[in-house]
Amino acid sequence: GGIEEVPQNNAGTEGLKNAPKIFKEDTVINWARGGKAINDFIRGLAPYPAATAMLHERSIKVFSGTYKSGHHEEAPGVFETDHAAYLRFAVADGWYYIGELQQEGKKRMDIVSFLRGFRG
Repeated sequence: GGIEEVPQNNAGTEGLKNAPKIFKEDTVINWARGGKAINDFIRGLAPYPAATAMLHERSIKVFSGTYKSGHHEEAPGVFETDHAAYLRFAVADGWYYIGELQQEGKKRMDIVSFLRGFRG
């Protein structure tokens, strides 16, 4: 009962442009960046077209994960796994833990399901 309608001002929309097209090379994750920037990049591209990375010379699409800050001696992009619960990539200021991914020619799955069949 106490809501007052106010029309929007559309006068400033003449100069707006469409967003640029996203190409495949624009979706590649740069592991040398900070963990928060990588997390935002992955979240921004999920679910389509999805951020991509290389894992044993095979392309994977990354849909989600978590960033944990910390110090390490690994080069950015190096990955580690326990073959049961986590797959993590070294980033500039910590580790990025993959949560959900899709391997070439496979279906989208959580990391635990992926690691059950991962050989590497």
